[in-house]
Amino acid sequence: MESTIFAQLSLVIAAVAVVSIIMRLLRQPLIVGYILTGILVGPSFLHLIQDTGTFEGFSKIGIALLLFIIGLGLNFDIIRKLGKTVSIVAILEISVMLALGFVAAKAMGMANTDALFIGAALTFSSTIIIVKVLNDKREQTRLYGQICIGILLAEDIAATIALLFLDAGKNGGITPVDIGLLAAKGILLATTLT
Repeated sequence: MESTIFAQLSLVIAAVAVVSIIMRLLRQPLIVGYILTGILVGPSFLHLIQDTGTFEGFSKIGIALLLFIIGLGLNFDIIRKLGKTVSIVAILEISVMLALGFVAAKAMGMANTDALFIGAALTFSSTIIIVKVLNDKREQTRLYGQICIGILLAEDIAATIALLFLDAGKNGGITPVDIGLLAAKGILLATTLT
């Protein structure tokens, strides 16, 4: 069993290397190559991966390591300095995209709740992909890279809150006490980090 997993992992790494070289030659971001490799080695094309459970574990470890590396590069002095700019841009971006998504979904005849979910889905970016592109181009320490990461973190916080409300709606609703406890935990976390 172990040799099968390692053989599959070796094939995937070889495929990633080949596709990454092609992406470099085409001057495309490596993240595009990684996504293409996943499609190629997956069940849709070459079906090189039979043990999907193990690879799902690898993917979670990879995402955790990428976020860990990003965390190592974050400087709280810079976050404090850019906090006002990031907050204003993030609030504007989230509000505008939510409204545009809601209006577009309503124009297609969707119900209010469905339109709200569509608007929320269009609001949030993929932190992993954007940070990986910034990291590959060595631009995450530049001012616009730091602002971008700050906006992504604000979007992640908003997405987490939206998921909490969504989950609470499925489980019978959320009480004001639950909201108060969540806010207190958030304030406690923010004050201990700063």
